[in-house]
Amino acid sequence: MNRRVLSVSLLLVPIVFGLLVSSPGKLYSQTAAPPNHFKCYATEGKPVDTTAAVSLRDQFDPAGTAGKETKVFKAIRFCNPVEKTTEDGVVTHIADPLLHLTLYLKAPTDLAPTRRVTVKNQFGRQRLNVYSPIILAVPTQKNDELPSNNKDHYKCYSASGRSLNRAVRLEDQFIAAPARVLRPRLFCNPTEKRHGDVTTPIQNPKNHLLCYTMETTDFSAEARAANQFEDELLTLAKPDLLCVPTEKLRVTLAP
Repeated sequence: MNRRVLSVSLLLVPIVFGLLVSSPGKLYSQTAAPPNHFKCYATEGKPVDTTAAVSLRDQFDPAGTAGKETKVFKAIRFCNPVEKTTEDGVVTHIADPLLHLTLYLKAPTDLAPTRRVTVKNQFGRQRLNVYSPIILAVPTQKNDELPSNNKDHYKCYSASGRSLNRAVRLEDQFIAAPARVLRPRLFCNPTEKRHGDVTTPIQNPKNHLLCYTMETTDFSAEARAANQFEDELLTLAKPDLLCVPTEKLRVTLAP
């Protein structure tokens, strides 16, 4: 998938429907894990050969779209844990160097309402417009590294908000380089995933991610990604998303 198609996908406009309400406590197991920042590289994986559809339940959709299932297509981003240094010298180290994420396009199985979401992270407090879920982020083992104990998946919604235009330095397992962080594009809730007979619960319900577009240096490499969907050698191109651990403060429906 080329960059233009991804940009269109991330800016899909949803149709409003009724908000589902349920007790979220049943979704979670009890585990504590510090969150990573993630630097996401463009890629184009092969279509995922799944033997069963995927059912997702998160804090915006605790009923799992009334029992509907969704099809996962193919990998479009591969995300390394990354160390971030801000302009004023604040360094956020990698919490879990074994935890990587693969971002998969998912089929639009539901009509989501536009939400107004207030969040806070290391870039400050921000208001977002959050639309339809379009990405499933899957914890992934890279090359011959050991797998992480963190099994949280994320259901990522297209989002918009003000541009940060903030300079940072990012150092991951591939490269260290300056970058400029721009606009929000994805807001990600931890999600329970049911794939066939296997259910992966939410371990860390407070760990959300806000992914921003960014400008940085060109890059190319290969990495083998192994997760619950596939074991595939991915060709990686220029990184264009920075996903930042984020606290969700308030959610309302748009009028």
